[in-house]
Amino acid sequence: MLSEGIVIKANGEFITVGVKRRTACDTCRADCKGGHCDKVETVETVVKNTLDAKVGDRVRLYTNTSTVMVFAMTVFMLPMIIAAACFAIPYFLGAGITASAIIATLGFVLSYALIWLIHRNRKSYDTIKLYDITERKND
Repeated sequence: MLSEGIVIKANGEFITVGVKRRTACDTCRADCKGGHCDKVETVETVVKNTLDAKVGDRVRLYTNTSTVMVFAMTVFMLPMIIAAACFAIPYFLGAGITASAIIATLGFVLSYALIWLIHRNRKSYDTIKLYDITERKND
């Protein structure tokens, strides 16, 4: 998966790249003047500067598609699976629907805490790579 952004910080061997969320543009009716819309949220990510990019350069980033799918499954499917299990197990052990629903809700919320704990020490530069520089600031 390729995405494009602008280098906003350079710090030694790492750079911070601001990437605009393209999916937000799908339903927007604003005139974006070639994709440079101020209404779209910018997500910042840190990557290793393997191509000597400078602040202001437009770069492309690469993420393996399977990595994106695993992250999506973790964030969207894992909480649902945990909530379903937290409902079914107490219910079949004799707890009522209300108690099972409360336990399922707690399981759903706690699953996001688990995801946060797993991913808090992961660095974006482990999974996102600098692919190329599409435009130098001083060109």
